[in-house]
Amino acid sequence: DLTSISIDGIVYGIASGGGGTVTAVDFTSDIAAFTATTVDGTTTPSISLDLNGGTAGQFLRQDGTWATIPGGNPGTVTDVSVLVNGGVPDAISLRVFDSTTTPRIELDFGGVADQYINGLGVLTTFPTINPGTVTSFSASLVNGDSLSVAVADSTSTPAANFTWGGNASEYVNGEGDLQPFPAIPSGTIESISTTWPSGADVAMTLTEVNLNGPGTQLNWDVQGTTAQYIDGTFKLQTFPTIPAVPFTSLTTIGTTGAATLTSGVLNIPEYTSGGTENCTFGMDIPGDGKSLTNSFVPIKSASNVVLGYENSSGVRTNYLNTISLTFETRSTAKTYDFEIRFEARVVAGVFPLQTYEDSFYSEGDKLITKTYTYYSPNLEDGGEVYVSARTLGIGDLSIKTSHIAVVSSSCEAITEGKVKQITV
Repeated sequence: DLTSISIDGIVYGIASGGGGTVTAVDFTSDIAAFTATTVDGTTTPSISLDLNGGTAGQFLRQDGTWATIPGGNPGTVTDVSVLVNGGVPDAISLRVFDSTTTPRIELDFGGVADQYINGLGVLTTFPTINPGTVTSFSASLVNGDSLSVAVADSTSTPAANFTWGGNASEYVNGEGDLQPFPAIPSGTIESISTTWPSGADVAMTLTEVNLNGPGTQLNWDVQGTTAQYIDGTFKLQTFPTIPAVPFTSLTTIGTTGAATLTSGVLNIPEYTSGGTENCTFGMDIPGDGKSLTNSFVPIKSASNVVLGYENSSGVRTNYLNTISLTFETRSTAKTYDFEIRFEARVVAGVFPLQTYEDSFYSEGDKLITKTYTYYSPNLEDGGEVYVSARTLGIGDLSIKTSHIAVVSSSCEAITEGKVKQITV
């Protein structure tokens, strides 16, 4: 509640007993742009202000009335010009386009690549950079005596010439100084001892001279011959005798009788057919299509029929074996290296009989046929002879077809010379 009021610095008390009641509120305004009315002036009064007139684009003038902006609101460009002062016109030209409607200003530089614009706006050519002139040049070595330096043309086109001062018996140390190589002591052998095998069959003998010096020597002398070799114990061994080939040529004279071996000539008669004799056995084995590996594997068909035979004659028999192998290559041009080996399978085990190392060159997919002959003497009854092969390199090499022809050395009895197929 209001209990006092100050007027011109004097405080007047207001008696208590209530705040009083508004009985009337009035309001007047001389601003034409607004209208004002009193609302509920005797109880809870308020004053309401409303705009009076005015349109978009007008403003309230000082005299309280609405007025229109002189000349229109957006405005219109009537003319644009441009002026460049100083030396700039030499470097930049300016042009005005559409000066009275939608004006724009374009600037064009008038210089070339070897010019620049100086502080006054004037185009100026870059000055030539003077490389200068050497007036004095000197050089010296701070440390070491291994090099000397001399300066030539010190005031025009100087050059520093360094010269090594040492010789072949000197070196340069870490401080740059020449030092002579130290002498390496030769020393003297005072004593030496040796241990060496002795005997008539050692490969070399040792002779010792002046073991306690000076002039110590150790002399080795080879005491073998060209018919000997050195074994793992350093002993001389005589090369074993290599058995001679049973025959050096083959003939087919006659039509009956046993085969003969005389002075290296093996003669097998051309036996006629129709009798009870069974001297020749032939068999074609299609390859199994598998590539050769690095291990010996019997040549066989897909049904495991081996390129070989069993002696079923009932007695020991000599056989002449001739095989033809057709190889199939499926690779780029290269040389194929491989081995063909005749093997025997008897009661005592499996033994290699003869190995042929061979090779051929092939360009891409080819069929190459090779023929090999082996004479297997004295094959026991029930013994088997078959052919294995392996590759010695890397390449896709397989055997497509194979054929074996077997001729026995005797056809005197029906039980002699018989052979039959084998499988694995």
